[in-house]
Amino acid sequence: EKLGYIKSLGVNAIWFSPFYKSGGKDLSYDVIDHRDVNRLFGTKEDLDELLTMMEEQGMYAILSFIPNHTSCKSEWFQKSLKGDPEYKDYYVWKNKTNNWISTTDQTAWEKVDDSYYLHHFLPEMPDLNLKNENVRNELKSIMRYWLCKPAVYGLHLSGVNLLIEDYDDPDIIHSDVNLTLSLLEEWKKVAHENAHEDRLRRLLILEMVNSNHISDWNCEFLNSTFGTAVLPFTFGVTLADDDIVSKGDVLGFKIRRFIHSLPDSIWPNWQIDNTNIIGLNEVHGRVSFYMNKVSMIMAMLLPGSVILYYGDEIGMINNDLITFDETEDPYALPPYADATNYKSKSRDSSRSPMQWSNTKYAGFTNGSKEPWLPVNHNYPSTNVEDQMNSGSNNLRLYHQLLSLRCARDFYEGDVYFPYQ
Repeated sequence: EKLGYIKSLGVNAIWFSPFYKSGGKDLSYDVIDHRDVNRLFGTKEDLDELLTMMEEQGMYAILSFIPNHTSCKSEWFQKSLKGDPEYKDYYVWKNKTNNWISTTDQTAWEKVDDSYYLHHFLPEMPDLNLKNENVRNELKSIMRYWLCKPAVYGLHLSGVNLLIEDYDDPDIIHSDVNLTLSLLEEWKKVAHENAHEDRLRRLLILEMVNSNHISDWNCEFLNSTFGTAVLPFTFGVTLADDDIVSKGDVLGFKIRRFIHSLPDSIWPNWQIDNTNIIGLNEVHGRVSFYMNKVSMIMAMLLPGSVILYYGDEIGMINNDLITFDETEDPYALPPYADATNYKSKSRDSSRSPMQWSNTKYAGFTNGSKEPWLPVNHNYPSTNVEDQMNSGSNNLRLYHQLLSLRCARDFYEGDVYFPYQ
């Protein structure tokens, strides 16, 4: 229903959050079936219809690909758990643990009988053993399945630096650089082989967890892409940074460092907000309403691609009024948090429903259906419908920046901003 509006923003590709059949622990990141759709969102037929409509309108889809882990409820893990010889080695099992810590700030190992399995994230999300050739082949088959779909132009690969571990350090998790590079090379070939008849190169977005900039080994991979488009993505290059408030020169340094770290053949990208980052005031998510304008101007004028998080164009802000009882983020619930500290851990504030209008629930759903998280209290004054019908506002500024960005002199020429 909203493709027309999204296209009016000059958007030619939509990056989808995970929509796979899942165990319901963390927004479909705990995948049960990589080829099925979470019924909360619809059916496979609904998805096919959407992708076909996008293709007809000249829009592309970028899908989130989760190669690091599955749900503990997946068929693979259940067979591995039961000792099935074909699946036993599909996951990382050890007879004794080390001191590795997961993203929950607790041990990265979960005990089952006399063994332990590795989980970088929640215990319900066991890590796949990507040294296993059968696992790698399964994942490549899944990649081919989605890359052959209408409009699917690329994949976002999450947690690239957590895929294969080096066990030499018992205290800190390190990536096994050589094996990870070899794995990425395999995936790059799959993307290259699955170019559609339009001969467009497939896009791979590499996400580095807990990395402030592109690492040396990642640049090594980027330098050998052999024609496959790779868009590096880290939470460290988002423009929603607390340094922007007090130290603009620090932000400038971070931006220059990121640009200079990229090979000449690689296209940079910029984000204002994200569902997972730590932003202003050390909380997750969005910049303030007024900093949104500053960040938007910066992102739209920098060289590279701009990735909009839904609502950026109208200046949506964090919904800081979500109570502990309304919280959905598993990292902000027991045993990882309680009512005294949940706000510092929750990502829910940046995930409140899109604000389409000033009607009930901001037009996100009809009046009889309550959305999964509370709508932000400012929706009567901050919504798409009102900003489309009024004068000076965030949406109008966005369209002005879009016109400038699309001007031939601007995108083909060199732009300099003298620094005083």
